[in-house]
Amino acid sequence: MFYNFWGGKTVRPGRFRRRLAADLTTVTRLLADGTITPHIAARLPLTEASQAMSMADARKVHGKVVLLPPAPAGLS
Repeated sequence: MFYNFWGGKTVRPGRFRRRLAADLTTVTRLLADGTITPHIAARLPLTEASQAMSMADARKVHGKVVLLPPAPAGLS
């Protein structure tokens, strides 16, 4: 099911911010509970951000393209 988080941003900015905060809180809770699971199409290192954008822009991946931050020094 698709849900547009950004709907209403320019029409009623105050109402939009309140709704967005409530919606993101709900989604975060559902993710933490395991009620919903994100569909991740690819995980790429941040150094490959250009490739990630190309994949997302092509609209040929089913799911999200996730950029991974570099590992903290000493943990790699």
